[in-house]
Amino acid sequence: MKKTIFLLLILCSGSIISRSQSLSDVDKIKSKLYQISLDRALPVDMTLNIEADEMLKTFDGSGSWPDINYQDKSASAWLPAQHLKRLFELSVQYRDKNSSLFGKPEVRDIILKGLQFWTNEPPHAANNWWNTIGVANLLGGIYVLMENELDNDLKAKGLKLMTLGVKPEYYDYYGKATGQNALWLASAHMYACCLTNDMEGLKRVFSTVAEEIVIADGEGIQPDYSFYQHGRQNYAFGYGKGFSETAAKYFFLANNTTFQFSNDKIDIFSNYLMQGQQWMSRYSYLEYTAMGRQISRKGIDLKPILSSLKWMMVVDPAKQEEYKAFYNRLSDNRKEKPLVGNRCFWRSDLMVHHRPNYYFSLKATSNRITSGESGNGENIKGWYQGNGTFYLIRSGNEYHEIFPIWNWRKLPGSLCSQKSGTLPLFLWGAGAQGATSFVYGLNDGMYGCFGYDYNKDNVTAKRAWFFFDNEILNLVSNVSGDSLYQSINQCLLNGEVWSGAKNKQGNIDRVFQDSVGYCINTTDKLVVKAENQTGSWYDINVSESAEPITKKVFSLGIDLGNKVVDKSYSYAILPAISLGDFKKYKLSNHVQILLNTKDIQAVFQKDIEQVQAVFYSAGKLDLPWNKLTIEMKKPGLVLIKKQMNNVIIDYSQPTDKKHVEFKLADKNLFQNDDLAIEIK
Repeated sequence: MKKTIFLLLILCSGSIISRSQSLSDVDKIKSKLYQISLDRALPVDMTLNIEADEMLKTFDGSGSWPDINYQDKSASAWLPAQHLKRLFELSVQYRDKNSSLFGKPEVRDIILKGLQFWTNEPPHAANNWWNTIGVANLLGGIYVLMENELDNDLKAKGLKLMTLGVKPEYYDYYGKATGQNALWLASAHMYACCLTNDMEGLKRVFSTVAEEIVIADGEGIQPDYSFYQHGRQNYAFGYGKGFSETAAKYFFLANNTTFQFSNDKIDIFSNYLMQGQQWMSRYSYLEYTAMGRQISRKGIDLKPILSSLKWMMVVDPAKQEEYKAFYNRLSDNRKEKPLVGNRCFWRSDLMVHHRPNYYFSLKATSNRITSGESGNGENIKGWYQGNGTFYLIRSGNEYHEIFPIWNWRKLPGSLCSQKSGTLPLFLWGAGAQGATSFVYGLNDGMYGCFGYDYNKDNVTAKRAWFFFDNEILNLVSNVSGDSLYQSINQCLLNGEVWSGAKNKQGNIDRVFQDSVGYCINTTDKLVVKAENQTGSWYDINVSESAEPITKKVFSLGIDLGNKVVDKSYSYAILPAISLGDFKKYKLSNHVQILLNTKDIQAVFQKDIEQVQAVFYSAGKLDLPWNKLTIEMKKPGLVLIKKQMNNVIIDYSQPTDKKHVEFKLADKNLFQNDDLAIEIK
């Protein structure tokens, strides 16, 4: 301590008061880190496979636990990490006044012996994340809690392991770390700095964090408040979830210190939480297409975002009520009103549609981004995830841990070949980039449409979705490919399945299940199933259990047959409707399909008097009012709404949104280089 203060006196300029304040800031941060550790807020899955009492009973006098395989090289669920997780849990209970293990000397001795065992010959993971990030942060949490019990030798060995990724000029994770990896490494460095009163190191930590809290073109927070990691893939609830917790922790730690962040940094991060993650969630449901490999891990942890919201209530009190509302929703407090509106995350080809009784998300993949990734033996069946797939959430249980038993060739909304064989791996995103550029969404805040020039695995189609209050329509045209199947939904079975009478073609065209109605317009065979499906977590993640799991699943789709050429069909989904109301419902009373061709897909919603259209090429469309015709002079999307004698148009060609309003009485309605409205 004396040496540290002496060096600070030599290196730092300014008054004695400012130097004292600097040391005081280190103490403030260390005190907060202590409390955060007591709350078990670490960037590591803290799942334990043993209770605390059993840890004490089975601990080996040499400093280890006999049931842990310290030679394991698993990439994801690395078994030796259980050693440090147990030491961390024991450290928490040793310091927690409400724990039965509080202050017990025998608990302290086990923690110290366990640390000595680890630091003498540290196990080495094949996945460097564990070596430089996971282990470093676990040790940091333990050391902050146990600092007064550590001798100099044990402290020095631990500090060395905490700073493996700290290079003189950058944080190292397979090169210069970026995004969430940079924040994790800075977190490990922060523990070390607080334990050594390293003021200069802390300056570097908070400076690095500030550099990452920006609107990024590469990895990190995107202009639409989605989140990229491992290239151009939306990882808002994978790495981005860790980013929320880690960044908010830094804001909280720096609050009321010389390291306090500027308002613009707080605003960027706040918008990421509230305009990004909040809109990609529905109460305790987190958007599955934003999880990356983590969709194949059992259990979804909400605590990182809940922790970030609690910290932001302190850091940003002006928005406290907004954070609190999001916190309540995420905690599944149904008394908190849900979001209502439509939002397009254009950087990630994702559209989300919130209504009082449901949430619907559509994820596509253009040649600008990748749909996801496999790696470390995780997400080994996710090849079609995010390629025109959707999730429909009402209760939040529709797809709860369905992933081990899913037919991954029949994901909700997917259009793909049903040929047998192993699904391709897309290691770290390789091969997961889309094939076409026309993949766009457009909305007016409440309603929206999405167009997808689809091309994957030799299957091509024009696919468009139209989002209203009570209906979501999917129009598909120009479909070509072999052995094709259009999945409409595949979710957990809840209640009875009702099917309407056969239509003129001899097919069922109306199905109901779990408060959702489906109206299907096709000449091909409709497939309706309600049956047991069996699988295991190991089937999708080699680090998980191979124990068989069986659940009842509802699946609905269209068997398009072999050698499909230029087919067209459509279907409407009616969320949150009773069976009685669905039986009386007639789609044509509410929605009219205007066109479903390879050039234009368009619908008219009669209740709100809105036309939505996707133009894959320049063309004209007759509108349902006053003999109006709209001409798009370039490919693009358009929303046209009639309010009394006014026409309101939002359009994009394809990305720059434009807005036009005019009265039907105007003689020259509208003309420019992009779009024209005229009376025939």
